[in-house]
Amino acid sequence: MNWPQYLANSLSFSRILIGCYIFFHPTINEFTLILCLALALATDFLDGKIARIQKTPSEMGKLIDPLCDAIFLILIGLSACLDHQMPLWFLYAVLLRYAIIASLSAHIMRKHQITLGANWSGKVTITANFMTPCFFIGNIDYWGWVSIYVSSLLMGISLIAYLKDLYIIDTQPTRIMHKPVTSTPPPID
Repeated sequence: MNWPQYLANSLSFSRILIGCYIFFHPTINEFTLILCLALALATDFLDGKIARIQKTPSEMGKLIDPLCDAIFLILIGLSACLDHQMPLWFLYAVLLRYAIIASLSAHIMRKHQITLGANWSGKVTITANFMTPCFFIGNIDYWGWVSIYVSSLLMGISLIAYLKDLYIIDTQPTRIMHKPVTSTPPPID
């Protein structure tokens, strides 16, 4: 049994449960909301880290992580739109970005058997996207609007970065360097 791989993927799936909790508790208190957001961000950071440390990264894990992110965002985004005044256009923009990246990534995966992992701009964007609905759910509307504008800017930047990466992979797949899964992980302090 490959428990480390299951642990990493279980952390990814836990974001869906956290999103369900937030969605089905529209009057969630601030402390619980902050705790849920912190858990979601921690699991998003730790799932891939654990897989790499345990030398169990997988193509399936690279697909599960953004899927769980998207489902989490749909759940908290719908909660923020339905119950807390977040504009629906923002949720549509988040989902459109996901759809573009996912469909082009699927094309690259079928054509070149390469799965594109998350990049730095994508991780920063997902953090901002996680936080934006939470500001509205927590009734901190001013920071919600600031976060919408920052998130929108970050979504544009990360979309351009992903499109550039996908274009390079599609036109020059030999430029992609693969790190062997068996490489020694960095030491843990």
